[in-house]
Amino acid sequence: MKYRLELLSYYDRSGIVRHLEGMAKKGWMLEKRIGLLWCYRRIEPSEIRFAVSYYPKNSDYAPQQSAAGEEFDELCAASGWEAVCRIGSMHFSAAGRRRFFRWKPIRRQSFPPSMPR
Repeated sequence: MKYRLELLSYYDRSGIVRHLEGMAKKGWMLEKRIGLLWCYRRIEPSEIRFAVSYYPKNSDYAPQQSAAGEEFDELCAASGWEAVCRIGSMHFSAAGRRRFFRWKPIRRQSFPPSMPR
């Protein structure tokens, strides 16, 4: 276990994601977070994608996890994201090297004939 004092803003999602991806490349995975103190566990160094999401219906102040919160967790799991930890309404999720939602470019022939080329 490794404990670090991380001075990252609560709402800086991109900064947190970059930090967690950098730590995963060094071989550390977030285990839990207590205020500014982050606890990491040792893993095999790998390229892991992270996501940070905020879901206010799942907070520390809710007496129990709501049905909407359970649905949120199920949607994340169905799309390939594994829950890492949750602090209040902030959820940390991780996924492997798989890429999601690869969009194909639109071909010009797919437009209706009424549109100018």
